[in-house]
Amino acid sequence: MAALLIVGYLVGIVPLEYNVSYEGIKYRNNDPDYVEKVMIQFDGYRYNKLYKCDEFNGTLIVDGAEYPGMKLRSGRYNEDLVFVFLQDIGEYDTLGMIFTDDNLNEFSIQWFEGTHSEGRRWSSKDGLVYSMPATTRDEAVEITDRLQHWNGKVN
Repeated sequence: MAALLIVGYLVGIVPLEYNVSYEGIKYRNNDPDYVEKVMIQFDGYRYNKLYKCDEFNGTLIVDGAEYPGMKLRSGRYNEDLVFVFLQDIGEYDTLGMIFTDDNLNEFSIQWFEGTHSEGRRWSSKDGLVYSMPATTRDEAVEITDRLQHWNGKVN
């Protein structure tokens, strides 16, 4: 029994490399004509916690644009703000709100628009959403709806 507890503890504190790529869809709410294919990558380490939320620490790469210093916890409701470190200004910034499933296999990001200095925002009226893995807008919206309804949210 003690060995099982030790293994369980180590699984939660020893980071596992987590380098995954997803083909996804970027779309705008209420604009069926705005659809773009995107490649999203998570490059870093995942911590599989037994009695806590899983965590990811590393770099978010969106169509080649790198956002290092990302910290993601799946959270009680599997949602979190996307914080990244902006090296050019030496500060953390919020890129959006991310929703995920329990296993960090499906994601939907409400991408905040604007600049760091002006302030970023997202609107349910015409907000930008990244959803993955998806190959069509319908599939992307379905993933977003499922993840946000699971979390008690609606887009």
